[in-house]
Amino acid sequence: MKKILVVILCLFLVACSPNSRVLSYPQDIAIVEEMIHWSEVNHANQYIISLNGDLATLDVPQFSIADLEEGVYHFKVKAIGEGYEDSLYSTLFTFTIDHSLPAPTSLVIEETTLSWTHDQELISYDVHINQEIFNTLEKSYDLSGLAPNTAYEIYIIAKNTQHDSLPSEVIDYYTYENLFRQMKAAYDKASEESLTIDLDAEVTFVAMEGNDLSPDLIEITENTAAIDEEYFKDKSYGSHIVLIPTSRGMIVVKVKVIDSRPPEVENGPQIKYKIGEYVRISFVNYDKELVEITGNGITLDDYEIKNQKITIDYRFIENIFNEDDSRQTIILAAHFLQEGKASIVYFYINRR
Repeated sequence: MKKILVVILCLFLVACSPNSRVLSYPQDIAIVEEMIHWSEVNHANQYIISLNGDLATLDVPQFSIADLEEGVYHFKVKAIGEGYEDSLYSTLFTFTIDHSLPAPTSLVIEETTLSWTHDQELISYDVHINQEIFNTLEKSYDLSGLAPNTAYEIYIIAKNTQHDSLPSEVIDYYTYENLFRQMKAAYDKASEESLTIDLDAEVTFVAMEGNDLSPDLIEITENTAAIDEEYFKDKSYGSHIVLIPTSRGMIVVKVKVIDSRPPEVENGPQIKYKIGEYVRISFVNYDKELVEITGNGITLDDYEIKNQKITIDYRFIENIFNEDDSRQTIILAAHFLQEGKASIVYFYINRR
């Protein structure tokens, strides 16, 4: 069975140029029935696509992926038209062609038994519980042997002699004594405000030795808990288990810590170029992944991304400045991703 998994989807850019003779960039990239589609661009005669670096020219705003082999593909497209300057490329659209087994579905925990559904013929299932893996031939697994007072994340991978499936959904399982309620929430570090959680029950907070949520960091009023922003100040991005011991039992909240602030160039977007020197730029990325640099014809051969920093080859910069002695600035765009959402930071390399 062929599965197409879109893992990164970036569908927006800021306006490409104040010049009205520059074509707009293609938008609304999506996969429908083994075809990549994008919005038609006014005045465009053709489209140039890049698929893992291989270029092709198309007359229509779609491309068939039916014959692609299994693997990960990076796609972008730009519009061209007679009498107009080419558009910018769209941001990367990354998808996976996968011929492996379908993932197990419908994970359910009843008392201490985890079960799931899967209709394929296979050898076994790998049950991933936090950092451990347990193999079983059944479509169920006994969780009664897990340690008490612990938070677990569990998912399943199906296996046969040729393939492993994609992971199933992740299911949370808690073994805390006197568990009253389990909940999910998200905290945005950009808010600099307390996290408010509707508990849907009247409770009072009970201090617990060893709990990092101390009484001075939480306030419970009627049915609502407010956790002070100071609690999240040093928390890393990602999921954290917050324990709220109460008069009615333990409330376990799985909080996803995010940051909606846009990335920034660490020392400002204006960069002075020194002849014959590589340009090195660092970003404050707020948990966003730097994936690509675009603009002024820059290619993957002209720059390197390492540890979320970029190094730009001085020869690329000097070639542009040498083509136009009056030119003072090269504008480039750094593209970032966070859970499929794109953001762009512009920076400016200035001739000294």
